[in-house]
Amino acid sequence: MLAQQHDIEAESKPNVTQQWQAELQAYQDWQAAMEHKKRELALAELQLNWLKKQVEIAHQQRLLQPTVRKKGVEPSNCIRVANHDWQLQRDATHWYWGSLIDAEHDSQRRCF
Repeated sequence: MLAQQHDIEAESKPNVTQQWQAELQAYQDWQAAMEHKKRELALAELQLNWLKKQVEIAHQQRLLQPTVRKKGVEPSNCIRVANHDWQLQRDATHWYWGSLIDAEHDSQRRCF
């Protein structure tokens, strides 16, 4: 009887070990994916900050003149960062990168 119980425990141990190994591998894969996403986000943030600075410099040098956007016309003066398009907008005092461009425009946009 004791030998049978020992055999059953011996058979179940590899299953438990395999389950833990599978869960550990899944966690490690998830962790690696999150680190990759974090790096992508940091790069996108750097790109956005660089572009904002370029716009600020261009505005100070009066090189940037945003065009008016009419309905049904492709947006101009826009940037694409991390699969999102941002359009140059203006308030009373300065130009800035504002709201996401309307989704009505297709993927053929000419954002830089």
